[in-house]
This record gives sequence, structure tokens and C-alpha cells, in this order.
Amino acid sequence: MSTVLTTTERDLPGSLRDISAESFVQAVKVPDGALAADSPLPVTGAAATGQMASGSTGASSQAHEYDPSPRPRRESPDVYVNCLLTTTRGYPLWIPSPNMSLPTLNRRLGVSIGDVGVLSPEGGFNYLFNIFHDASHPINAAMRVPDAFVPFTPALTQGDIERFVEWNAGSFLADESIIRMDDGTNQLVIKIEATGPEGAVLMIPEDMLTEKLQITTPLREYVDEHGLEWYRFMKHILRRDIANGDLRVIYGCRKSSGFGIATAFNTGQRQNTRLSFISLSVEDRLADTSRCPYRWTHTGSAEFKAGPSRQENAEIGSTKPIRNQCLFVNTIDVKVPDYTWESAELSAVKSSSTLGGPTSGSSPSGSTSGPSSSGSTSDPSSSSGSGLTSSSSFPSHQRVFHPSVILHDILETIVPGLSAYMICDDDWAPFLSDNTLNARDFVNQVLENRIIVEDRGQDLALGLETVNVTAHLNS
Repeated sequence: MSTVLTTTERDLPGSLRDISAESFVQAVKVPDGALAADSPLPVTGAAATGQMASGSTGASSQAHEYDPSPRPRRESPDVYVNCLLTTTRGYPLWIPSPNMSLPTLNRRLGVSIGDVGVLSPEGGFNYLFNIFHDASHPINAAMRVPDAFVPFTPALTQGDIERFVEWNAGSFLADESIIRMDDGTNQLVIKIEATGPEGAVLMIPEDMLTEKLQITTPLREYVDEHGLEWYRFMKHILRRDIANGDLRVIYGCRKSSGFGIATAFNTGQRQNTRLSFISLSVEDRLADTSRCPYRWTHTGSAEFKAGPSRQENAEIGSTKPIRNQCLFVNTIDVKVPDYTWESAELSAVKSSSTLGGPTSGSSPSGSTSGPSSSGSTSDPSSSSGSGLTSSSSFPSHQRVFHPSVILHDILETIVPGLSAYMICDDDWAPFLSDNTLNARDFVNQVLENRIIVEDRGQDLALGLETVNVTAHLNS
């Protein structure tokens, strides 16, 4: 019997992460090629849907009679991701703001198409380099790139990227337990109530621009060619303690110049949590140009933040709002076979004593800018002579849960021995919904609607049933 899920994430009661692990720890490849798994655990909490603030009607609700006995409460970043992951817009970032350690140009741009990096445990995206610019381009020049770095060719054209405003200012996305309490006549205030044990909401006070690359097939081929080289660079040069499958390339993102994020909790209290999201008037914004122009107020138990502050924009040379707050990312995620990972000594990181000094231009792992306004309330040992330090010498690496974690391992189990296994967000996003929010149903939906594409006999990905075998997701 071989296990499909091999990750070791944190215990977070009721999260999709736990359900996935419990459901697939006994998974095996049976003779007919199907995957068998124990019955999945029931999902607790609400599943996510999108709601637009404009046009919403007023609503009221009765307080739920929750069991007041204390129960473990999940961390807000995990609640937020679990609730908004089913909105089919990609992976939601708990920290939309750019890493404050990055150069000014990178901070002005924010997360962009072509960025290579990893999701941080804190909820942001850690940028390494951009594949659509050469090493001398300002966006890469201040950072370190692999020694043999070759940018993606041919250069992108305007027609290769789709751009549009997906949500207008004044909209919001929330899970189905969040209801709007006002009638929308006051455009500066949105009042909501959380009616379930936990919930999450993303306020969109400024237009949200969606950018998405339309040519993912050649991008997959490029990532396949260079993925192992990038892992070596990250582990041995930058000394990042990442796991196999953590490497991601951005092919789509949704950005805005402002945001409000909140998680609400009702467990252990008798009154529902209520929140108000307030956009300051023009007069108030002019009176204090350094503060964040958005505010939260609340009653009950919640964690919330808004951003960015005017000071953050001033630090990167702008007196006007900048669309650099990344709310969702779409990524191609690559995993190399386990035996390749071991043979390339990627299970260990270079010890600092073997390197000539700190890695210039690389940002601290997980270091991202904090929220501009926030609040919360609640009722070593080394291998001899190798210069490598075993990851087992340190506390276990804290992985960020992502649906590709499951799918990577399933692909490698079904067809072992290939050079790479790649998952694109479009492969799984349509099947992570209210009706499929458990691991077995989710994977069944993916495998029923996608075919496994073996490209040149070297790498494996998922594709649409309706396209030919050499195509991937975009026909």
C-alpha cells in the first residue's frame, strides 16, 4: 500500500487541509488505475460564494445558540483561505501588500504575471525573480537570479495577456454565512453580520483588475525545462527551506489599490458578530493623508485589517493610490519526482558557513508588509564535509496548504518516474465548491473532468477532456 498524501501540515481543526490529509492518508492505487480512499470527514464551517455589495438587499438574522464551551479556534489566515478559495478566482492572499524588503520598483508593481516564488506561511507571496524579463532588467537586477537564468521567449505581446476590471469599487466577496445588513444607500459604509461559526469577507473599495496569461501551454514547457534548476537555486543558493511542490509561477493575478479583510467567529458566544467597513469621505482623506482611507468597526469576535496606508504609497514615491495590492494569484505549481529531489540533495539546505555571506537581494522568508489598520478582539547538524544541513535537524517545515499538494502526489502515484508534475489553478478551481468541499469528492471531480497529459514522455499535467492530448488547459 502506498500513500498518496505525503505532506505534514499543521493541525487545524475542520480545515480543508485536515480533511485532505485524513481522506487520502489511506489512498492507494488499485489495479484498474482508480484511487481508493477512506470515507471523507464532514466539513465544518461554511463554504464560500461571491457576493457583490452593490444591489444587495438589507437582511436580518437571529443570534445562533452556540455551545459556549471553549473550542479550538482556527487561525484567521486559514479561515480566510478556506472560505474564499471556492470563489474560482485563484488562491486568496491574506497579505495582499508587497514585501517591504523588496526594491521600490518591485513594491510599486506588486505581484505580477511571470513572478516566480512561494506562498509564505503568513499568507503572502514571496517574490524571487520574474521570467518575462532578463537578469539585467530593473525588476530582476536588484535580486538574485539563477546562474544559468534564461528568460521566457518569445517576449509576450499585448494579446497574450487578458486584462479587465472584474469587480467594481464597493463590491465584496464573502462566504455564504456572511449577510449584508444595510440597504446600500450609504456608499461609504457596508454593514455585515456573520451567521455561522466562522466566516470571512474581502471588501473591494477600489476597482479590482484581473490579469491572466492566455498561453499557459508554452509556459508549462518552460517551467518543466527550468524547474529543477530553480529548486537548486532556492535551496542551495538562497538557502530557502521549502518543500517539493512549493515552487510557483504566477500566470494570473487580481489586484486593487485598496482592500479590507476580515474573519469573524461566533463559536462560544450567543450574539452574532457584526462588522462595518467604512470608506473615509474625501474631506476626511484630505485631512489626514498618512492614514489608511478605510476602517473597520465591529461587535463580537473578529480579526480584520485594511490597507494600504498613504504612508506605504509615499515610501515608494507615490501620492496617489497604486494598484499593487494582490488579492488572488493564479499559479502553475511544479513538483519534481521524489527520487530526483533526494538525488539532487534538495532535502537539505546549504549551511551558511559554506557560503560567502548573506544572500544579497533576497527577502526574508515570509517577510511581508503588515496591514495599515488592523484589530482583533475575542469574547543543527550538518552532513560531514558536504556543506548541507538536513532539514530533519530543524523543526518541520510549515507548508502552506494548496490544492496542488494533493494533485501533485496523485499524479506521481499514477504515473511515476517522469521529470516533472505540474498543476495549474484552472485544473482544480472549477471543482472546489460548496458541493465538493471534501478531499475525495474534490479529487473525483478533477479526475472526471480532466485528462492526464504526458508531454513528450517527460512531464505530467492535467488537461481538458475536450482538447487533444498535447494541449493543456487553454485550448
